[in-house]
Amino acid sequence: MNTTYPILSLPAMGLVLLMLQGCGENGSSGNTTDDTQTDSGLPPCEHVAVVENCTDGFCRIPAGCFIGGSPEDEWGHGLLSERLTTVTLTRDFFIGQFEVTQKQWTDAGFANPSRFGPAGDGTCAEDNCPVENINWFEAAAFANRMSERHDPPLPLCYTLTGCTGEPGNNYTCEGVQITGESIYDCEGFRLPTNAEWEYATRAGTRTAFYNGGSIEQPAETSDCAVDTDLDPIAWYCNTAGGHTHPVGGKLPNAWGLYDPLGNVTEHIHDQATGMGYAGEESYTSVTDPVAPFEPASHMYTERQFRGGNYSDFSVACRSAAYMPIGWLDLFPGGGMRLARTAQE
Repeated sequence: MNTTYPILSLPAMGLVLLMLQGCGENGSSGNTTDDTQTDSGLPPCEHVAVVENCTDGFCRIPAGCFIGGSPEDEWGHGLLSERLTTVTLTRDFFIGQFEVTQKQWTDAGFANPSRFGPAGDGTCAEDNCPVENINWFEAAAFANRMSERHDPPLPLCYTLTGCTGEPGNNYTCEGVQITGESIYDCEGFRLPTNAEWEYATRAGTRTAFYNGGSIEQPAETSDCAVDTDLDPIAWYCNTAGGHTHPVGGKLPNAWGLYDPLGNVTEHIHDQATGMGYAGEESYTSVTDPVAPFEPASHMYTERQFRGGNYSDFSVACRSAAYMPIGWLDLFPGGGMRLARTAQE
């Protein structure tokens, strides 16, 4: 089914948060089952073995299940957006081991819009610094370009319509079309779905951060608080010094992904509904979830932004946190990571 909708640039609704706590011990390399899943009324979920399998900048993540959402006592928990849900993904997928870099972006033939890049203030201008200051359409255009340049070329996942400008230079579009019944069906490069991103980021954990850290409410919520659990794995307000950093400078998670938390916030395929995986109903389990594209006149037409960035407080860098952002919104620290459904 191909559906095209007009798109408007809408202001971000503010910070919305998702989270969970413990799909097994941090860095677990074996199957894990958590009895609290049954206690909370959720269908049981036995997490697959977490074993790093990364080649040529992409990590293969096996199909499996995890618990999406966050416990109510977690600092930053969203009442509706973070309801605990058993989430099952039925297909293996590849996800970028690193955030897309400025060199990858310019090698694709796009202008470098990065606020901290060579044309910006130069504080992160190396080839392996993440590209940022890109909107959702630009991220989709880059995914398409990577599909075109693959050997052999892959089907495009996004058809962008009514576009003006060039990616990295005043690029805007009026609409987008998705090929197939689901984005999971597309064989080309694309943005990760909300479920894929969180499953890959957590790597078998249900704690606030993928290294087993548990966030604590800061004494002063208006100030950047030091979080000793987050420091080794993320560039955020306490460690970044006010700018992005070259990718791969912090500790990866057990799947082998670098910087899913902090550095740049990553564009996600899904719409931001504010209702979490369960949608508007009180479902306790979902399979291959993806929020649909809604007409721009609908109140929930922002896209999801995941992982927090160099300037964010630790609460925004939790594995379950997300921020809604307009289709055309730009800001320093807004970047991306590629994904692709594995073909059997």
